[in-house]
Amino acid sequence: MYKLVRTLLALAMVTALLVFPGSRSTYAAGESGSVTGSGTAACMLPGSDFNGMMVDSARQGEVIDLSIAGFANPDVVSIWLTFPDGRVFDVISAYFLDGLFDFVEDNETKFLVEGEGSLGYELTEKFPVGCHRITVESVFTGNQVIIPFVLMPGGEAASGPATLKAVPAAAKQNTSISLEARGFMDGEDVALWLTQPDGTVVDLGQAAAAGSDFDLVDFFVPSLLPVGKHSITAKGLKSGYTAITPFELMAGLDDAPTGDATLDVLFERDLQRSVFLLVGTGFGGSEDVSFWLTYPNGKVLYLGDGKTDASGLFDLFIYVDEQFPTGKHYVSVRGNKSGRVATGFFYLDSGNGLDAAKLAQSKGQVQYE
Repeated sequence: MYKLVRTLLALAMVTALLVFPGSRSTYAAGESGSVTGSGTAACMLPGSDFNGMMVDSARQGEVIDLSIAGFANPDVVSIWLTFPDGRVFDVISAYFLDGLFDFVEDNETKFLVEGEGSLGYELTEKFPVGCHRITVESVFTGNQVIIPFVLMPGGEAASGPATLKAVPAAAKQNTSISLEARGFMDGEDVALWLTQPDGTVVDLGQAAAAGSDFDLVDFFVPSLLPVGKHSITAKGLKSGYTAITPFELMAGLDDAPTGDATLDVLFERDLQRSVFLLVGTGFGGSEDVSFWLTYPNGKVLYLGDGKTDASGLFDLFIYVDEQFPTGKHYVSVRGNKSGRVATGFFYLDSGNGLDAAKLAQSKGQVQYE
């Protein structure tokens, strides 16, 4: 049976909200909330109630102040963060994102409040830029407040005489590129980091400069990185010189459907926290098959392996939770012996499929035919 690969991180943390009166925006009967940042910006979330609204903003690395009021005294609340691409994380668990695999154990941290409270929340470089939403929900009543804010890019600008060049300037996933550096101090350590198309930053470690003109490092660009325009930054830790180079990452999954195998995804569209059924035909009998999922942004996640029956068929279920982005996903399957390849797709919408299924059952409805 297929098992979705997950990174599990243990977290034990006790957090309290401090009393803080007042708020600015109300989104539920009696409860209200606000975010205070260093500036303001337009929230661009097409299809949402907040699209086009001017809201508070902050840069990566800064701290926002979250304030709530109108809750019971005492009350217990859950707080989670919804990214611009629809992924949802507990506010504490979100600190453990790595910018690549980006699956963390959701601990659903609970906060004790006395009617009102405030929380300082740091926005790390592992969070994408764009319009985010913080949701605060009472464990007792289920009432929610949803507060939007815009995260702006952080990071540093180029400075000093140093230059950086990616060779080649465009590459496919699962290949390597080289960095050519000029103008750093001989022998100084140089810090490297990657900024992805959504503004998420990944630490690439350090390299030592060796002379004024040198190849700084070769590194592998995995399929866990999304396609699109990336940039790499190099900063001399002694000189302070900073250089930035862009490069284009292209899709690297070359396995095109072979036409002699099929993959159907049921059901074609559903909410996060839903189960999808994969049905494959035309593969070799009792053959090992491998599965990949391609996100809407081109990032590729290896899902694991399965096995067909004696006639070359398989059917299996995958659970897709709230840590997956919304949008159109592609599933690819390859027969490890026959070489046959098939693809299917599904659309993931924002929401809780488990709650929707429970509601349908309570009304005596069959969710799917």
